[in-house]
Amino acid sequence: MEYATRIKSQAQHRKRVALHLSSKSFYTKQFKDVEYLQQFGPVTHVEFSPVSPFYLAATSSTKIQIHDSFTKNSYRILSRAKEINYSGSFKKDGNLIVSGDDLGVINVSEVASRSVLRTLKGHTGATHATKFSSDGIHIFSASDDTTARYWDLASQSLIKTFHGHTDYIRCGCIVKENESLWITGSYDHSVKIWDLREPNCIRDFQHEAPVESVVSFSSGLMIITADKNNIKVWDVRQNRQMSTVVSHQKTVTGLALGSSEAYLFSCSLDKTIKIHNTNDFSIAGTIKCQNPLLSVAISPDQMLMAAGDTIGQMATCRNNIFFKSLLASENQEKIEAKKEKRTRIASNFDIVVQETKRLKLKNYELCLKRFEHRNTLDVVIATNNNIVIFGTIEELERRGGLHKALAGRDEASVAPLFEFVRNAFDTDFFVIKELNSFALALLDIYGSIAVHSPVLRIYMIEIKRKIKMRIKFQKKVLKIKGIIEMIYESQIQKNLAFAIINETINI
Repeated sequence: MEYATRIKSQAQHRKRVALHLSSKSFYTKQFKDVEYLQQFGPVTHVEFSPVSPFYLAATSSTKIQIHDSFTKNSYRILSRAKEINYSGSFKKDGNLIVSGDDLGVINVSEVASRSVLRTLKGHTGATHATKFSSDGIHIFSASDDTTARYWDLASQSLIKTFHGHTDYIRCGCIVKENESLWITGSYDHSVKIWDLREPNCIRDFQHEAPVESVVSFSSGLMIITADKNNIKVWDVRQNRQMSTVVSHQKTVTGLALGSSEAYLFSCSLDKTIKIHNTNDFSIAGTIKCQNPLLSVAISPDQMLMAAGDTIGQMATCRNNIFFKSLLASENQEKIEAKKEKRTRIASNFDIVVQETKRLKLKNYELCLKRFEHRNTLDVVIATNNNIVIFGTIEELERRGGLHKALAGRDEASVAPLFEFVRNAFDTDFFVIKELNSFALALLDIYGSIAVHSPVLRIYMIEIKRKIKMRIKFQKKVLKIKGIIEMIYESQIQKNLAFAIINETINI
């Protein structure tokens, strides 16, 4: 009951904050401190996961780096591609990412495991636009080969190819409320709307320059495009241009709509991000960055904005009022929980880790973990547990640390090792190999010294005596083995002779 009440109060708090976001001056005042995150090359595409915790994917060079939108730390790096990646886009459940590359190959990767689950081949030019369909089981792609394609994800097969553009297709978007519609923008100065049920494009909007970016409202009744330094708004139903917004000094390279579609974000080579009110497309705010920008995105909870630039950095800007109010709400919950002397329920931004009992390491395991080979050997010899001792010796030998563990000892510290070897020759046969290896390494280092030491010489004599006894025992075992084999062979020959005689009599 408490948990349900808390979730309800958080939802009401978010609703109040969302209402506050509607003011025109909000974005200008609250998106302030710009922080830069280093990437692997020019950031050609940025996109947030549609579901909480709203991971941020930055496509640059041959990698897609995924950041936590709250801490901004790197969460995953998808690096299986060999060519330059483009347009890393999330599936609606946030579990998969689709991207294209310079050779026209489309890769579908899993965020959690970073493995490539599907590879789609068919394009003959670089694929700059890839999107999951609204139903999540198909993929749209657009390429420099002037075609757009519609793929089935499960069977990795091509369903339909769209022909109509005459130059590179560099951008595209889906219509959220209509899974049959797909919009592409090309360097042939046109934006085309495609319907899977129709053989040709159903709308063709002509521009004066190459089209760099296109976004659609969720209903699909209005789209926004960018060419040169112009932002154009189009009425799809009436097939006409509604308005042109000139707010940048240089080419507009990216467009993004907020989740409420109340604001439009645009980025440009003039190093600025402009925020437009979608009611009249007036400028509600400007954010200045250090470098020319290539892409822009806003998180679904409107708490973080990101933009990729040309030199391999991603500019991020926090929504201060939303962030501070949310933290204030979380702090209030902590205070209330402390007053009521109860355990605080994890917030949306907490990473919940299940409590597990950590195994306590033994002393010799701790020494081995710290690569203290000599201490490891001394501690494990003191346990008098031959199974543990020989297991540790084998691990030291595997690491190349056995000679390091034995070297540099005086008579007092080497005596327990000789004593261990002497006693170990009375153990079972299954550790003889490890014992021989250890004894040879010990004698190789201290054999010449042990001859002149009264204490070590006694151990040497005992070891020699036990080795002779072991050899004598081995000879007896081999002799008995030979007798048994002879008896066995003679019995086989005897049985064979009886079988031949019986067979002759029966004939």
